[in-house]
Amino acid sequence: MPTVISVLGAYLELPSSAHRFDQEVRKAVGATVGDVMTPNPETCSEDATVEEVATVAARARLSRLPVVRDGALVGIVSRGDILKEIVKKGP
Repeated sequence: MPTVISVLGAYLELPSSAHRFDQEVRKAVGATVGDVMTPNPETCSEDATVEEVATVAARARLSRLPVVRDGALVGIVSRGDILKEIVKKGP
């Protein structure tokens, strides 16, 4: 929801929050995949290490990362997949 502040009894909506809210609503009600997809998403290759994938996902604040081979999607790595691998390897 947009951030609203009260100044001297008047309610002001912060422009950046209103813009982001509008974007999120448009994505939520999008009619096509193109309406909701992220253009030029971060990706990883099949031979990326768990550490590399975790770094990219954390830096980009993503919960899932497309895995590509020669520009084609071959899978998705989720935050849960990364955590499972980290737990398997242990300290």
